[in-house]
Amino acid sequence: MNNNFKTFLVFTQIIFVFLVGFFTSPVSAEHSDTLVLSSEMNDAIAAGKFSSSFIGEIKFSDQIPELEEIPFEKIKSDYVSLGLQEKTVWLKTDYIQTDNSNWVLELTDPRHEFLTVREYCDSKLIQYKELDFRTVSKIWPMNFFDFPLQGKGTCTILISLSSSDAVTLPIIFRKAESLSRARFLKNLGFGLFFGILFSLSIYNFLLFLSIKDIAYLWYVCYIMTFSFFYAVVYGYFGFIFGNPLENSISRLIMISSILTSLFALQFAKTFLQISSNFPAIAKVVNFTLVSAFPLLIVQIFVPLRTGILLGNIYPVLCVIMVIISTVTSLRSGYKPARYFALAWAFLLISINFFVAENLGLISANAFTHYSQLFGTGLEVVLLSLALGYRINDLRQKEALIREEMISKERQALEKEKASSASFQRFVPGQFIKILGKQSILEVKTGDANAMQMAVLFTDIRGFTSLAEKIGTRETFDFLNKYLAKMNPAIEKNNGFIDKFIGDAIMALFPDGASAVAAAVEMQKLASQFSLPDGQPLKSGFGVHFGELILGTLGSDNRLETTVIGDTVNSASRIEALTKEYNCDILISGDVYKTVSDYRFMREIDTIKLRGKTKPVAIFEVFENDEETIKNAKLQYMSLFLSAQSLFQAGELEKALLNLKQCQVYSIHDLQVARWIARIDQIILKKD
Repeated sequence: MNNNFKTFLVFTQIIFVFLVGFFTSPVSAEHSDTLVLSSEMNDAIAAGKFSSSFIGEIKFSDQIPELEEIPFEKIKSDYVSLGLQEKTVWLKTDYIQTDNSNWVLELTDPRHEFLTVREYCDSKLIQYKELDFRTVSKIWPMNFFDFPLQGKGTCTILISLSSSDAVTLPIIFRKAESLSRARFLKNLGFGLFFGILFSLSIYNFLLFLSIKDIAYLWYVCYIMTFSFFYAVVYGYFGFIFGNPLENSISRLIMISSILTSLFALQFAKTFLQISSNFPAIAKVVNFTLVSAFPLLIVQIFVPLRTGILLGNIYPVLCVIMVIISTVTSLRSGYKPARYFALAWAFLLISINFFVAENLGLISANAFTHYSQLFGTGLEVVLLSLALGYRINDLRQKEALIREEMISKERQALEKEKASSASFQRFVPGQFIKILGKQSILEVKTGDANAMQMAVLFTDIRGFTSLAEKIGTRETFDFLNKYLAKMNPAIEKNNGFIDKFIGDAIMALFPDGASAVAAAVEMQKLASQFSLPDGQPLKSGFGVHFGELILGTLGSDNRLETTVIGDTVNSASRIEALTKEYNCDILISGDVYKTVSDYRFMREIDTIKLRGKTKPVAIFEVFENDEETIKNAKLQYMSLFLSAQSLFQAGELEKALLNLKQCQVYSIHDLQVARWIARIDQIILKKD
């Protein structure tokens, strides 16, 4: 956590303690049986001047009832704290006002169901006020109940209250002019308290979104439900939303208490890593967590007092499980548990004071009444620090484990790279990707994928007869040098070699343009080679584009990758035509469609390939021709193509005329000469 943020939280917590603990705690009145309200005083804690009794109902008239025979007991603490009481609680005191100031009796607790205040002077009732918190209402007083005093001289205050919750009631006499100041400071203190909880919730929720550690989310849920619990207990929820259902405020206190305990235990389980480190404890914790859900449901249906009892038992069980988990984690040496234990120690100590006050076991005062707020504020700050320490501790442990494993991983990676490189020499990586696999280990017999690709075939002309003359070793050496030169040109143009077939290469490309570019570059490289017998190397290239199937064939013990389809066969047969047409590179009409803007190609014929019934147009790629021949072919391209069209239309004489005009530009164009010879032969047969 940012150091400035931590300093801010601690500072605001100190301010909260100061405001709530000091400004809302007036000095105790003088120790006498009768409270004297004088001009020298601004406010006084009056609980110590009251006596209490639990007698049920009292009959009233306009006269003060006979109270001497009722067994009242003196209250010995600053605040009224009488624990759980089934009967109506009665409180009475006498006071003497010696000045003309406007005094107000302030009762500051919203958890009671029914409250009445009577003021008697000279044994006569001069004022009566009551509040019934049990009924459904959208109007709900703040956690301050004011009773302006009207009597002068010696008077008696008689208060009755009933509650299913603990009877805890701060009673303070204040001058009217000091009332607003005290209210402002108290609300400011609560505002700072809720502000701390809200700030921590937002901050840690953002950390959860960033770090993805679920412990932060449970921590945020814990803080938010705890904030809701306090908002209900101290009257802020009721002030805003009222009492929507009968006794809904009391039930909301119990429901929020159970939810807070649930998230606190879930947070402790995650933070202390109970599931992974202590499975036996985790089972008990899980049972405790699950038991919260039926308790939440029954809160709606059981009598209020039963619901309050259940709502107090469950938090105790959760606290016990948190303590057991924390102690176990500390004993195991888990360092973040130290911050966690310190945070919970503050909360548990403060809650013990609060519970003891509610049960009437200790004298109640401002510290005991607000102790759980102090403890909660310190706890949530320390827990936030603990989360940061936990993350750092986990990172350090992960770093150590990573350092121990890194050498093994590096060795395994080196082996994997070497194996992958070896496999790729036999099975192209592109082939594996086309099959939708990550590695060769995933490839199985029968894996296949249909798609459209360009297929390129090339071989060395006349190499078979040459190999018979020069011997096996020299043949291998020459082929390895030759193929090593061809492969980079293929990969450079986004292709890969599917297989070597003696001196022939079969390569695959994603599109026709890539295949043509590769063929041009490979033909240029091939022209730089000489055969072992000193003769210049001549090679042919055939390219076709269409649908094919890439896949694996074989058995479980032996398989190989292959490409099947009419496209493969057509590419092979087009490459074979390069010898017949005396061309270096031939492509099909399907390839031409994908590279129609390419200048250095021309249609030279339309034929039926062996085994096919549909004619296929074939095109010559002449980019590597000598400059004079290449430029001449570009000049009379339209004449040459027009001659073929005329031939197809049966106008042989016109076709022949166009072809002879082409020869004017170049007498070295073998395709023009071949067409002239072809037409001459047809005309000769007709004659």
